Amino acid sequence: MAQFDFEYDTIELSLAYNELRHINLVIDNSQSTSDLDYKWTETYRDLNPNWEVQFCDCRTCYSDYHLIPEDTSITCEGMTYGILAGQSSTYIFYVNPFDVEDEGFLSVNFRGINGNDEIGDITFRARFTPASVSEQVKQNLGFKIFPNPVKDYTNISFNAEGLQTVQLRIVDVLGKEVATAILPGGNTLYSLNSSEFQSGVYFVQLLMDSGDVLSTQKLVVQ
Repeated sequence: MAQFDFEYDTIELSLAYNELRHINLVIDNSQSTSDLDYKWTETYRDLNPNWEVQFCDCRTCYSDYHLIPEDTSITCEGMTYGILAGQSSTYIFYVNPFDVEDEGFLSVNFRGINGNDEIGDITFRARFTPASVSEQVKQNLGFKIFPNPVKDYTNISFNAEGLQTVQLRIVDVLGKEVATAILPGGNTLYSLNSSEFQSGVYFVQLLMDSGDVLSTQKLVVQ
């Protein structure tokens, strides 16, 4: 059985602001009648030095490695590993980008030893970009306007977890901007005074600092 014949050559890991995320890689020896001895080495690393990163076969190893990037002296690379016949082992690729937007790669080679000539390569691609952050925020935004229609005051609520600020922009049906505000990210409830708006239809937008529109909803002022 080819234990290092991975289904994918590259595994994607989408990152979030100041959040530790991980992805698992399973070395499966469950269908074999022989023990598997092997080593692994990094063959390529291009990861932001300000990210917290680790690739290891156990969570204990990561807990010893929590001081990255201040301390990068701990590694499990080059050690000899063994998986008993009928069992499996899980490797974990951890990344916390903090607030540093970037994209990076880590490639690892697995090689059998002690009579086992199995080899395999896997690449992890980690991304923390405005586009990826935007998609994550959109999925959980929960943007609501109530009451709607409105005569004077209405409430705008959303949860932009992972963003420091959100821009609120209100335009009329001709696209003319009638109001703006800078609101905090996270779970936010904002009271909007629409008493000075003329009766009609408006569009309320939530935007990232980059200008990317997170969501738009219609507001009817009576």
